[in-house]
Amino acid sequence: MPLENFRFFSKEWAVFALCLVVLVAFYFSLGVTGPLFLIAWFLAYLSFPIVRLLEGRSMSRAGAVAVTISFVVLLLLAVAAILGPWVYREIKQLIQELPGMIEWMSDRINEFSVWISGRLNIEAQEFEFNFQEAWLVRLQEMQISDLQTVRPFLTSGLGFILYLVQLALLPIFYIYLLLHFDRIPTLIERMIPAQILPHYQRYAAKFDSLILGYIQGLFLVCCFLAFSYALGLSLSGVRFGLVVGIVAGFLSFIPYLGFFAGITVSTLLILIYGQGFWIWIGFALTFGIAQLIESYYLTPRLVGSRVGLHPLAVILLVIAGANVAGLAGMIIAIPLGAMLWIVLDDLLVEKQRREGGELPD
Repeated sequence: MPLENFRFFSKEWAVFALCLVVLVAFYFSLGVTGPLFLIAWFLAYLSFPIVRLLEGRSMSRAGAVAVTISFVVLLLLAVAAILGPWVYREIKQLIQELPGMIEWMSDRINEFSVWISGRLNIEAQEFEFNFQEAWLVRLQEMQISDLQTVRPFLTSGLGFILYLVQLALLPIFYIYLLLHFDRIPTLIERMIPAQILPHYQRYAAKFDSLILGYIQGLFLVCCFLAFSYALGLSLSGVRFGLVVGIVAGFLSFIPYLGFFAGITVSTLLILIYGQGFWIWIGFALTFGIAQLIESYYLTPRLVGSRVGLHPLAVILLVIAGANVAGLAGMIIAIPLGAMLWIVLDDLLVEKQRREGGELPD
């Protein structure tokens, strides 16, 4: 329907706007429960295709939900049983050796301050004092901020209990959303004005396919990178390579973050523990081979075909998302950018069609 025929002040638009205001106000009134509900909705969104598949095999909705939840729980337990002991051992060792690592970095910083003071004619003690003072202020600010965050739970036993109860609502939300997930689109469509309902349905189908494909593809890529990094760094002899590899792999959910974080932390660990030349070869081969496979084979087939964005656009979207909404913004920036591109592309095609010109390639 042409935009000029829309009536934005009709009764349907008023009802739609009222529903949006009520939903937004209700979400913010939930407090901590609101984000938990969104997490449960996200998990149900990823799991519901399994429920659909089981229902297609003549299984009831309740049975399909029970099988899906059992599968997810057993999968998490299996991963925890396989990796849990190794990860726990490395994290325990990391905590024990962390003071020594901090002392090593502090010594290197002091050496650097002496070296640069000779180049810039600055007193080394003054440079070192300023550096330490800045970090002391920062640590005090972090401690004050953390104390303000946990003070309500430390001073109120009832508040802490209520917080635990709210966390326990996550699996309850997840179960109920799985049971009634297909009713949510119908409820949303009933609130959409009839004038734009066909457009909403068309874009909803496109966005659903894009987001689901993007998340599934990116999850597979992250699993591959976590396995490759952890295996390669461990075999190369990098200290705490298993933990660093797993964390770096799943940080790749944010483009480029996992790769650079893994390289930075691995380099520091190799330098701190003074390991030999061959460990550098293994370190380089681990990240080099994993990135070649991920960049030229996995991502183009599992993620790139779904998103259809240029790498430069991806970088700019991640930066913009980080500036606007921090970590959450970095995560949702790419799918939001891809959805916006779909809308803009349709508008450009419609503009060319109305003008009777050639459509762009």
